[in-house]
Amino acid sequence: MSLLQVESLGFSYGAKEVLKGINLEVEEGEILSILGENGVGKTTLLKCINSILKPQKGRILLDGSDLSKLRGKEIARRIAYVPQFSERNSIRVFEAVLLGRKPYINWDVSSKDIEITEKVIKTMGLQEVGFRSLSQLSGGELQKVMLARALAQEPQILLLDEPTSNLDLRNQMEVMKLIAEISKARKITILVVMHDINLSVRFSHRFVLMKKGKIFARGGHEIITEENIQEVYGIKVIISYVAEIPVIIPLNG
Repeated sequence: MSLLQVESLGFSYGAKEVLKGINLEVEEGEILSILGENGVGKTTLLKCINSILKPQKGRILLDGSDLSKLRGKEIARRIAYVPQFSERNSIRVFEAVLLGRKPYINWDVSSKDIEITEKVIKTMGLQEVGFRSLSQLSGGELQKVMLARALAQEPQILLLDEPTSNLDLRNQMEVMKLIAEISKARKITILVVMHDINLSVRFSHRFVLMKKGKIFARGGHEIITEENIQEVYGIKVIISYVAEIPVIIPLNG
C-alpha cells in the first residue's frame, strides 16, 4: 500500500470546480513534483492533502487511514505544510522553529522539544542566525527557517508550495539540495509545487502534470516530453542535455 493515496478528489470554490477526479499514489521517501500553469489547482491540492481545505468529493488516505477521520493534531504530526509566502515578523529563528513542535506540546515545552529544535537548526545550517528575528533574514535564510519548522514536526509527508520562489540562483540550488538530502536521509515523502521545470526535473523522482483541474499525466522522467509540456503549458520547447542533465528550453512562436 502506498503511503499517500488520493482517490477521486474533487474540490470547488463556490460554483467554480478547481479539482476534478484527482487520483494519485505517492510512495515513502520519494519527491513528487506537481507541475502546470497558474490556476490549475496545484496549491489547492496541497491544501486538501493537509486538511486546510475540505474536498467535496473523494477521499485522502495516509497509511490506509482516512484523513477526514483524524484529529487536527494527529494530522499535524504526520503532515507538514510550507506555504509559498512566509510572514516576516519579530519572532526569533529559534522560536519560529520551535513552533513546529506545537502538535506535541500539551502543557509546556519539554527538553525533547528543545533538543529536536536545536538539531533541526543545525541540520539546516541556521546556527549563526538562531537568535535573529525573521525580519532580519534574507529570502534564502527565511525559506530555510520555514523548512526547519516543518521538519521539527517530524512529519511523514512534507508539502512545499513553491519553495524556491523569490530566491536567487544559488539559494534555489541550496534549498533544493537540502530538500533532496532531507528526503533521502529521513525517508520523508515530499510533494512540491514548482514553476521551474528544470529544477523539478533535476531533483524529483516522479511528476504530476496538471491541466484544467485534472491530472494530464503522471509518472517518472519519461512523461517530461516536449509534447506533454506543450500540451500542458501551451508553449513549444526542446529538451536538451547538459552534463547528462535534461534542460527544457522554451522556443519563440
